[in-house]
Amino acid sequence: MVNGEWQSGATLIRPLTIHHSPLTTLLFHRRLVSFDRAMRVVLSATPSEIRRLGRHGVEIRWSDAHRSEYNNHYLRERCPCALCREHPARALPVVGPGSPELYPMQIGVVGRYAISIQWSDGHDSGIYSYRTLRGLCPCSACQPSEPAADGPTP
Repeated sequence: MVNGEWQSGATLIRPLTIHHSPLTTLLFHRRLVSFDRAMRVVLSATPSEIRRLGRHGVEIRWSDAHRSEYNNHYLRERCPCALCREHPARALPVVGPGSPELYPMQIGVVGRYAISIQWSDGHDSGIYSYRTLRGLCPCSACQPSEPAADGPTP
């Protein structure tokens, strides 16, 4: 640094200074703080209860009182293991027509951050982090629907 300026080879780089009005700074700060709070809630939420819903799905009740219900095929198709992520999307169906029903045979806790699911199709190498599961939550609050291409419907 020379006279308050950074040198990069033969080029002088001046520190960027942005001037905001107090109102702009306050509004930006409020948005940033509210986004930060929302992300902390989502990222810090941990399951308080995990259970199978018969043979059709898995339910997770989160520490922030949110409830997620996942269909078995939905979770299995989104398995985060390297083998499943290696295949191109929709290359092969996970379970084809006439195949046995897909359901979790066993759900285990992995440390303080994830669960593992042993599926009825024999697959058991996927580790679903709590962050991944919360991001996959299919409820309307977590996955708001996209507006129609023609615009909003009155």
